[in-house]
Amino acid sequence: MKRLLALLTGLTLALAGLTACNESDSSKSQSSNDSETSTSSTESKVTLSDVSNWLTGEIWNDAFCNIKSYIDSGTSATGEEMDIDFTISNLKTSMEKKDEYSKFIEGLEDEKYTELKEVWTKLSEQIDVLYNQVIENTPVANDSSSTFSTDLFKQYFDKFYNLSYELMYE
Repeated sequence: MKRLLALLTGLTLALAGLTACNESDSSKSQSSNDSETSTSSTESKVTLSDVSNWLTGEIWNDAFCNIKSYIDSGTSATGEEMDIDFTISNLKTSMEKKDEYSKFIEGLEDEKYTELKEVWTKLSEQIDVLYNQVIENTPVANDSSSTFSTDLFKQYFDKFYNLSYELMYE
């Protein structure tokens, strides 16, 4: 029963994340069972929850989702005025955590993390693609010629989020 409740809660949060881009600027948060999601290295204090929250809040909600909306409509995902230079500056700061989070994910040794690690590889590559596009060419409001697409990122992000949630609550 607890597993079913956790799964239903996870699905609800995942669906909320899909609509958060268009409806609200609040980030999802997760709690974690740190003992099950910590790396074998005793030096790392990173948890799977940290990585998932970073992806959801700082990378998706605060950056790529808002940037895509800015390109499409000239406003943030919540319809508010947006300073694109400030958003990019915040994204740069958030990206400083990526190497540490990649090392954490790659260091997960248990066989149960195999699929999560495979998804992370694709997701990490897509983060780099989108980040580099934003850095190389500052997005322009209402730019119908833009090729900035978050489709692949979202596909990998959704799978990573669901897998990480399952692993945190198994």
